[in-house]
Amino acid sequence: MSKGKSLVNLGCSLKCGLVVVFVFLFFISSLSCWADDAMVLPKNRWMTCLGFDIYPSWNKQYNGGGSEEDLAFDYNKELDEKVFVDLKPFADLGYDPSLGRSIVDFEKDAVITNVLISYGVTDKLSLGLKIPYWDFKTKVKTDLDKSSATMVKNLYYKNPAGPFDPDDLSSLYYSELAPAAVLSNLPPAFALSSDQIEQLKLNPENILNLLSEKYGYKRLETWSGSGIGDIDLALKYKYFQSDHWRFGLQGGVRFPTGREDDPDNLADYGFGGGNYDLFLAFQNDFIGIKNLVLNGTVRYTNQLPDKETLRTPENVNQPLTDKKERVDRDQGDIWETELSVMYSFTSGFGLNATYGAFFKDKDSVKGESGHIAALEDETRQTGHTLLVGASYNNLSRFQQKRARVPFQIALSYRDRFDGKNMNKADYYSVKGSVFF
Repeated sequence: MSKGKSLVNLGCSLKCGLVVVFVFLFFISSLSCWADDAMVLPKNRWMTCLGFDIYPSWNKQYNGGGSEEDLAFDYNKELDEKVFVDLKPFADLGYDPSLGRSIVDFEKDAVITNVLISYGVTDKLSLGLKIPYWDFKTKVKTDLDKSSATMVKNLYYKNPAGPFDPDDLSSLYYSELAPAAVLSNLPPAFALSSDQIEQLKLNPENILNLLSEKYGYKRLETWSGSGIGDIDLALKYKYFQSDHWRFGLQGGVRFPTGREDDPDNLADYGFGGGNYDLFLAFQNDFIGIKNLVLNGTVRYTNQLPDKETLRTPENVNQPLTDKKERVDRDQGDIWETELSVMYSFTSGFGLNATYGAFFKDKDSVKGESGHIAALEDETRQTGHTLLVGASYNNLSRFQQKRARVPFQIALSYRDRFDGKNMNKADYYSVKGSVFF
């Protein structure tokens, strides 16, 4: 590492200065392992970090208008011909078919473990590898409000002794379901009472079976999974530093190593995007005040096109469909901005606060017949977050030779207080870093 004014003012030897600088600068300017600042490691120095982002249970999301709604909002529907297309012939005959109204609740929680390894290639260039590991759970509750049901199990389905003609292929003889109004108005020998009609209404188990049999979905129930997410490999270059300013440039690639969302499972969650990403960040630090770092970072992520097999509903608000297609997908690019302030006390404790703004452009999804609007609508996203944190390092003890290894522990809390088309998910973070 070159000996600038800061090393001269320390009045240390080269060896002392090297150790102090690489520890001091990381502790004073970085309160996270994947830090958004312009600092890099000195040549041939390593840093390892283990972090845990702990998401308490959440069941809300921001819709396209920025209002909060339940995660399962689109699955709480009247189960009519718009949901189950097999009911459409009854709608065409004017029966207003419905199996009742679904009652679905999703509650999610997650822990993301991040492992980061960084190496100082030169005094101005660092290489970093970030490996996330996901533990995710979606708790599912399902029920059915039968009060609006107009379709029931057909008591006379393929029953030769019943009132329907087996020689008429369009008759209810061949239908597993029938309008309650028809069954209650049959000739007296076959007409069903209101109590019988009530007993023939479908229950939640019947609806879940229909989703599997008619649409090919896996059973809608509580799901949990774990695995590696998408891995980041990045270079950070500190291209300018003065007494008051420090500027860095970070660029890298994100590899699609995480499991993707299963189109046949309504409760699962993908740990990766399924495509390669290229990202670039401009990191700008003001360091003109002792122990204080003010940072402004702008990050751009280009999500590269890929091919995926997806469910292709006709309406974004009616996600249930039996149609699947291999599509060409180009997920919208992402712009992020962060403004942060970090202050370190001489005792080794530090405080930080960060405001973050997120914008993702609309996806482009094309199938055999062109753009698929239902997979493009409501994919433009915005989000605003506030993170506050505290840290402790043993720098003074290390300098006094009372500690053998320099380390840092950081705690933080992030609140997503506004957004569009995003989960309303907050997290607590615990991170530990060791330098050697």
